[in-house]
Amino acid sequence: MKRYIMMVLVSLAVLSSISCAGSKKETPKAAAGAVAWMAWDQAMTTAQTEGKFIVVDVYTDWCHWCKVMDDKTYVDPAVAGLMKESFAAVKLNAERENTVNFKGKAYTEMDLARSFGVNGYPTTLFLASDGTVIGKIPGYIEAPVFKKILEYLTSNSYKSMSLDQYLSGKN
Repeated sequence: MKRYIMMVLVSLAVLSSISCAGSKKETPKAAAGAVAWMAWDQAMTTAQTEGKFIVVDVYTDWCHWCKVMDDKTYVDPAVAGLMKESFAAVKLNAERENTVNFKGKAYTEMDLARSFGVNGYPTTLFLASDGTVIGKIPGYIEAPVFKKILEYLTSNSYKSMSLDQYLSGKN
């Protein structure tokens, strides 16, 4: 009987470890053809040295629409292609205490999100290569619209017209 109980306990332990193995929460990784996310410091350095814009995806782990953006918008080939070409992409978890450096100052991810005035998720920030905020869009953005926003930035149209004017075609 003791041997039987021991076998059951060992079996339960093995099954438990197998079922929990896939539940570990990790930093989002790029699927094939998806946006390649960088660490914060890497994105800031890449943007400055290569003259790229910065896209900051401000998210939380529990946010449904954040996951929809990951699953639909950021895997779109047109979006991923433009992002790779002209943008440094970074994710910022608005509930994390990890320290990041921005413009010579250390922040937690949570405090940095607050300093950008983020109060809903997802929020997408668009920054110039020097970290200057160009724009902030709260909420889910569908891939075709996101692509147009990226084109608005890369064409430098943001310097002469509003995003609404650009999207409506009223130049």
